[in-house]
Formats: sequence, structure tokens, C-alpha cells
Amino acid sequence: MVEINELKYRMNFYEKKVYIELTKEMEQYKERLKDYDLDRILAVHDEGYIYGYKILLGYYMIYRERGKIEERFKTKDKNKFIAKWLKNSLSEYGHEFELNNRDELQKEWHYYTKYEYNILKKIKETKVENNNYKYDLEYDPRKYYFDYVIQTVYKANIDETIINYIIDEYTNYMNGNTKEQKWTFDKDKKEFVYTM
Repeated sequence: MVEINELKYRMNFYEKKVYIELTKEMEQYKERLKDYDLDRILAVHDEGYIYGYKILLGYYMIYRERGKIEERFKTKDKNKFIAKWLKNSLSEYGHEFELNNRDELQKEWHYYTKYEYNILKKIKETKVENNNYKYDLEYDPRKYYFDYVIQTVYKANIDETIINYIIDEYTNYMNGNTKEQKWTFDKDKKEFVYTM
């Protein structure tokens, strides 16, 4: 198999044409999500992300931080690529939502950890137990972060195939990539539900 260095590779005419079509589609999704300033998080041509298309590899995305390559993603499936791009683009909004609402969200869980900080470092960690709870588990902030991202793409009328790729990836994260499916995504409620 021929190995191609995506950082040095120059797309040929056909590959550039496919890539331009991809970026046009990405721009359309950005327009549908205009209430979320995706350029603030991840622009189509952002310095940290390199996108491209190669006939041998398909669509690819490389993330660099301070010169170090953090992530490489390659797929021949354009919808899977767009799902990964949207998920990365909206992730900061998901984190922001969870952090802004954490005090309320933790009340749905049997256990959670409360942290106290001073200016320099964490100084105290306390385990808290709720008597009235929805989930008989330790608080998992990913549930709300993932729910938020998926609900956002549903609201933006994103293609169902792309949404399903995002749901599948987040379901694997929620279940720790194990065969036991403790968490499933309920498409009617538009949220992850605990099934154990």
C-alpha cells in the first residue's frame, strides 16, 4: 500500500474539484447553523485543521496543535466526514452548555463530585449523594454535552445519515466501546437514555 503524507500532498484537478464541492456543502451546513458561530470554533479553512480529498484515501481531516498532529481522520464516505466535522465544530457548544447548567444537571444523578478551587489549584473534592435522582450512577457530563450536539444538528435539519453517524460515535463513547449497551439514544426524546 502506498503511504501518502497529507501535509505535503497536492491535490490534482479532479481531487480539487471534489474538495471544492465538499467545502460548498460544509458552508451550507454552516449557514443552517448560523446561530452557532462555527467560525469561532472551527472554520472550514482553519489553521489548525487541514481538509482535503485524495482518490486513494477519500476525504481527510488533520488537526494540528502547536505543530504537533493530534488527530488524523480519513474516510471514503463524505457523510461520515461531514458528521465528524460537525461534531468537532459543535463540541465546544456542548461543553459550554453542560458547564453552564452543571449544578442543575447533577441533581438528576445519584452521585456527583463537587470541587472547590483556589486561584492556583483544586483544593477540595467532595462526593455528594442525592436521594431523589433519575440515574443511579455517578454524574457523567458527556450525556448532556452529546445530547446538546445531537439536538442542535436535528434542529438544523441536517441529513439523517449524518446525524446517525454522530449518534453512533457518541453511543460508543457513552458505552466505553464495550459490547454492553447501557446507554442508547432515544430518537423520539432526542436524548441518551440509560437502559440498565
